[in-house]
Amino acid sequence: MCRSPCEIVALGDRTSAPSFDLATADVAVTSGPLDRLSEDWSLALGGQNPIQAKASQIIGLRRTNLTVPAPPQEEQVILVNGDQIPGSLLQVTGERVRFRAQVGVEQELTLPLSAISVLWLTSPDDAEDSTAVRRRLASERRKRDTLLFRNGDRVDGMLAGFEGETVRFQGANGKPFQVERANVAAIALNTELARPLRQAGIYGRAILANGCRLSLASVHTDGQMLLGKTLFKGSVRVPLDQVRALDWRQGCAVYLSDSNPKKYECTPFLDLQWPYARDAGVAGGEIRLGGSSYDKGIGMHSGSRLTYDLGGKFRWFEASVGLDDRSRQHGSARLEILVDGKAQDLGPARELTGAGQARRIRISIAGARELRLGVGFGPRGDVQGHVDWADARLIK
Repeated sequence: MCRSPCEIVALGDRTSAPSFDLATADVAVTSGPLDRLSEDWSLALGGQNPIQAKASQIIGLRRTNLTVPAPPQEEQVILVNGDQIPGSLLQVTGERVRFRAQVGVEQELTLPLSAISVLWLTSPDDAEDSTAVRRRLASERRKRDTLLFRNGDRVDGMLAGFEGETVRFQGANGKPFQVERANVAAIALNTELARPLRQAGIYGRAILANGCRLSLASVHTDGQMLLGKTLFKGSVRVPLDQVRALDWRQGCAVYLSDSNPKKYECTPFLDLQWPYARDAGVAGGEIRLGGSSYDKGIGMHSGSRLTYDLGGKFRWFEASVGLDDRSRQHGSARLEILVDGKAQDLGPARELTGAGQARRIRISIAGARELRLGVGFGPRGDVQGHVDWADARLIK
């Protein structure tokens, strides 16, 4: 349990270092330069209000006054755990992938093929939304590898290798063939052979200025660089000024999108049913609020309700809530949060309109058994009532 307040210490002022906003279980947000980040995931911020925090207290860091970029669009590897690393594919031999990664600085990484979901080279020529194509390839189930060509054609079979400008593939009929890299959009790998990278205890997930998402088993700083070990045992060096966010996973925060709700209810304005979305906007794209992209959260459409069992185990519920950036101009909705059946006073945050901004909500749920999130119809009915509960999480 994250009960004790963060220890305040005098760590000095480092105004030249990038400033980060620190969210902990006990203090909603405090800001300052990152003085120390240790391999046990504890840290210290300097500045006018210096603070030290244990790993078990920390929710995450965000660069002060900077938005969080969307995932990369260019060539990349997409891992089974959702990491997206931009760079250049160099070689696939056996069960190993050599990749020149762009993680703040260019460096070569070797990854296990079983940890990779998609090798993305470029967008298909006829794709109107390359993000939707990537999300579909990363989420669908496959019994074979799939070769996606630039012209939109697909061939199922087995990836035999990659070297230079040549992709070697074996079709489902057992016949091998080669194709030029320039003609390939992506290679989606057999999901039945996938082995997600796992970490016991707390680990971190960094988001970089170029949109890179990278999970780290351990990390420390040397003042200017973040030095980390990936879940696939690689070493990375990232300039601190390239870090936009760093989340502590498997710590004191439990994300609603990782939990199954007790109940979902949808009451359509007319007859169109909208399912809720995990870690995505309700229309299927990434969650976008106030110019920032969020990897975790819930997407809902008016009018609908989600109910979660809490079991009396949590202290706070918090989220950034608003109309998705893509629907703000014409959308409207009303929010409702009930804790054990009692409606919470949301004040102005209850009404969402195109003229409004995303609101940060933090509500006490100490000892509560049930949490219900509701999205009602706004003045425009259900028109563009696309509501994001970004970083919706329960704090132990």
